[in-house]
Amino acid sequence: MLTFTLCALLVFPVFAGAQTPAASISHFQQMFTVPEQDILVPTVIEVPLPDLAGSRTQFLVVEKSTESYIASSFQREFATEPVPITISVNGTSRASLVDDNQETNETFPVPETSTGLVEFFVEGTEPFSASSFVIDLAENVSLPVQVQVKAGAAGAEQTVLASMRPRSTRVQFPQVTAANWYIAMEYVQPLRINELRFVQDDVQTEQSNSLRFLAQPETEYQVYLDSELYVPVETTEAGDLRTDTDVLVLAEMPVLQENPTFIFADSDGDIIPDKIDNCVSVANPEQTDINKNGRGDRCDDFDKDGVINAMDNCPDTPNRNQADEDGDGIGDVCDEEESRVTEKYGWIPWIAMGGAIIIFGMLFLIVIRRMQAEAKRVPEKEPLKKPMSDRTESPNDTY
Repeated sequence: MLTFTLCALLVFPVFAGAQTPAASISHFQQMFTVPEQDILVPTVIEVPLPDLAGSRTQFLVVEKSTESYIASSFQREFATEPVPITISVNGTSRASLVDDNQETNETFPVPETSTGLVEFFVEGTEPFSASSFVIDLAENVSLPVQVQVKAGAAGAEQTVLASMRPRSTRVQFPQVTAANWYIAMEYVQPLRINELRFVQDDVQTEQSNSLRFLAQPETEYQVYLDSELYVPVETTEAGDLRTDTDVLVLAEMPVLQENPTFIFADSDGDIIPDKIDNCVSVANPEQTDINKNGRGDRCDDFDKDGVINAMDNCPDTPNRNQADEDGDGIGDVCDEEESRVTEKYGWIPWIAMGGAIIIFGMLFLIVIRRMQAEAKRVPEKEPLKKPMSDRTESPNDTY
């Protein structure tokens, strides 16, 4: 029997603005507790895990007393080696979709005037059996609105899943054995995919999963798994977790329980999870979609002017420049009633001009009349008195 071991060392790089423990933990849907172990020195322990088909292989080990993140290593052993696959789009290989690295992704923008369509051509080195695949979405991304699956089986192409709207990241269909697969996705919001993983049924049934981390004496740990999206976090430095020397293998599989702090990713805070939100970037709790195109009305673009309705001051009339002369929030091209009084009542400027002319004329007349009144009030000059020598002597003058 061939044994294939996949070891993924879960050591995440330090990054600016690292998430707080509560924020990181809340992205994981399940958890379990690893109680204190009977050890005297730090020891690598191996915890057996249940079937993880369709789940992300990301784990978060938290030292309960300090709430610090502990580096861990996920290991998967197959009795039969999985069939390697390649994925191409328009003849170009998209290796990042099958590199088992959730930090890399492929982005498919939305055409300005239509719904996006991406066609994935999947090729295995040999036929494999599958009844589902997982769309590992990047952060702040919604599921495609339609998915169709075809398989090259028995020398002919057959449709195994008619076009349908997915409600989960795991897309299921009747089991088919084929080497070549075709997946078409229609989308109305930008689509970013970390991984596109087929769940190979003939391999999945014969595998074992385990998780290793360095445990300290008298210390309890909580392990979080089944993350809704990839969570970049900072952990402690990892020692050599891959060697089988001095490893304490726990005999009992832990009991999984729901993470009480789990919250679906909700970028716009409208209480609708991103993966099923028809408008991820703009809050629209009503999810109104009047034209039934899969894109919420608030982030649709009815007039095709490149500005989404939520930001468009004339959502039904093209106006890329968004001109709004009166600043009332309604674009000029659709503003039937202007907000400025002088625009609403066109006669006001003429009345104002006429009034100004009348007032100016009245002031002019007042000034003229004041000047005339001042001129009348100026006194006449008194006649000059004769000198004493010119006076006529009176005969009665006494000397």
